[in-house]
Amino acid sequence: LKKVIKYFVEIGEQRDIIVDSIQDWRDKDDLHRLSGAENAYYQSLPEPYNCKNGDFDTVEELLLVRGITPELFYGKKSKNQEEGEERVTVGLKDIFTVFSSATQVDINAASQEVLMALLGIPSELAKRVIEARGEKDFASVAELQLVVPEIAPYLLDSKGFLVVKLNMPYYTVTSWAKMTTGESKRGLECVLKIGNTEENGYKVLMWKDILY
Repeated sequence: LKKVIKYFVEIGEQRDIIVDSIQDWRDKDDLHRLSGAENAYYQSLPEPYNCKNGDFDTVEELLLVRGITPELFYGKKSKNQEEGEERVTVGLKDIFTVFSSATQVDINAASQEVLMALLGIPSELAKRVIEARGEKDFASVAELQLVVPEIAPYLLDSKGFLVVKLNMPYYTVTSWAKMTTGESKRGLECVLKIGNTEENGYKVLMWKDILY
């Protein structure tokens, strides 16, 4: 958790507040960690509410946790002055999920955003990893280094959490459409659980409309 938050927040104190507060939000007691928050903090807010002291039901619930801002959660949009292109910075919503408790990440399935946050690699290198595995899945982390040698320095502290063929049954499907006139776009995102135990071979766990 601290490794991921470090990707988003460089300042040590703010990072510690977020990490400790996330853990306080989901633990079962009312004792706050050194930089965390429990009911006493949340009840002191202008619009008070209770600390959940339980597992997250949705990723959006992170917005209730001390230290997490909308910009940190959704990412930040910026415009390249030279190219005139709009760029979107990765947000926590692109990294976390409530549908899996796995502590490892499959390099053949991880999104670009997850690769960037966990390994601390630039976007272009993450894209190279995805392009390479699109041609052929990596058989091992060692093969990843052979195919994309520039990634080697970033893998030094990745032992234990970076694996291949984790075989997780959860998949996110995103689709969007744009009007033929104007700039309006609309999309949808759903999370599916694929497996033989599910009716029709799959189960829709989450579905939401997206307005761009």
